Amino acid sequence: MWLISNYFALCGLGQNRIQTIEFADSLSLVGNYNLSLKYYQRALFFSDDSNRIYLINRIGEVHFAAKNYSEASVFFHEAMELTENEKLKNTLNLQIAICNIYQKNFEKALEQLLTVVSNEKNNAFYIGICYFGLNDFEKTFDFFLLSLDSTQVDFEHKKQKLSILLCDNKKLTRPKVKTARMLSMIVPGSGLAYCGDWQNGANSLILNSVLLYACVDIALKYHPIDAVVGVFPWFWRYYRSGIKNAARCANRKQTEHKNEVLNEAIDVLNQ
Repeated sequence: MWLISNYFALCGLGQNRIQTIEFADSLSLVGNYNLSLKYYQRALFFSDDSNRIYLINRIGEVHFAAKNYSEASVFFHEAMELTENEKLKNTLNLQIAICNIYQKNFEKALEQLLTVVSNEKNNAFYIGICYFGLNDFEKTFDFFLLSLDSTQVDFEHKKQKLSILLCDNKKLTRPKVKTARMLSMIVPGSGLAYCGDWQNGANSLILNSVLLYACVDIALKYHPIDAVVGVFPWFWRYYRSGIKNAARCANRKQTEHKNEVLNEAIDVLNQ
């Protein structure tokens, strides 16, 4: 029934394969990715070898445009296996690498990029992005420089800006996760304060102090077992939670700082 319905759908619309592909192309151009995928897949089902690679590649490109990078990578791989065109293989290889970058699979992306034979400056930029994702900022600087035209008048100016952003920039590694965790172990809430979250840091300090005081007070007035059973589990719960929250906050802040630096570096490259 599915085959019959697809056949009559195509016939009813008065479309042959070429018309179906053209219609899918027009849908993807206006951003109607879900519907364009249906028409590409329909055309692919009825396609012959002459346009099969094109359709598989287009399905990958639509998934990429829709930010479905995992799906896009699958179709780019399939198209690359089918084609004998070296130029297309190279383009697909680059697309797969970019998909891996968006998915933060930086090591896989690097492996792909090393097999790409294309515009060296364009390649160097993506390799720099991969090294940035792997926290190797010195190599990021080196490859970002390679992506620039050294004959430009403002090359040295851009080089200096990139050096300031990527070499010995403490913003890239601050706040440190280990430091935030250690501070919270010593004084509850201090790790959050170190990350700039003073309000939650103060709340953590007050809550843990009250629970610790209650624990000691009950142990002295009644019996240590009462304190251990009644209050200590609550203190331990919030104490550990404070340590984890400080580490998460440090990691989040560090990621924000890295994103800011990367955006600034890309702005320098695009100037």
